[in-house]
Amino acid sequence: MISAVSDQPTTFEAVIESIDAGLQRLPSYLDLYHKWERQQWAVQDLDFTIDQQHWAADAPALLRQQRLLGYIAFFVGEIQVTDTLAPFIGAMPRLDQRIFLTTQLVDEARHVAFFDKWFREVLGDAPEQIGAQMERASEKRSAFSNYIFDDLLPEISNGLRAHPTDRGLLVDGITLYHIFIESALALAGQTRILQVYKQSNIFPGFQEGFTNVARDESRHVLFGVRFLHDMVHDDEQYA
Repeated sequence: MISAVSDQPTTFEAVIESIDAGLQRLPSYLDLYHKWERQQWAVQDLDFTIDQQHWAADAPALLRQQRLLGYIAFFVGEIQVTDTLAPFIGAMPRLDQRIFLTTQLVDEARHVAFFDKWFREVLGDAPEQIGAQMERASEKRSAFSNYIFDDLLPEISNGLRAHPTDRGLLVDGITLYHIFIESALALAGQTRILQVYKQSNIFPGFQEGFTNVARDESRHVLFGVRFLHDMVHDDEQYA
């Protein structure tokens, strides 16, 4: 019999509660930085031994395919947000904003490492270079995902690299990156997946790591809300 999943020290419900609390009283950029210091975790500490057993257990082919497509979507998304964030850092008008976004770049890279470990150790896909699994996965993604991550996000990122003082473009970028991608897409998908896995008592290592990913995303979302709040407060044209 496969071992049951134990309760993790940080539950996904606690992550959602922290977002709700943050929206009631928006934290400062340095508050978010200090939160990052307190919430460190390491991909190499995750144990996928039981997860390997769960993945190898009998499951309907359609269910396995659905899960795989979900992993691919998140993995590709994490690679793309990692590759496109640097110009956002340089375009930030304040030092405390740039300091926090630097920590976010570390987070995004760690999320890529998390999914790479999952694909290598559990799904059995271990290329020589990190993230190379996704070079073969473009045909498995939706046209909508391709547009958001391959077209729109890089377009804004490249625009900010060329025009780092364009505040309107920066507002557009934060709205897309932090509010739409990180919140509406990522956190919503994480909520659904973690609830299903918790109810089904499967993939304890993935649950632990993905909850950590979601906790990171919660800081990013609160940064985006705080930044947009400040931009609109300073100039109503951004509303």
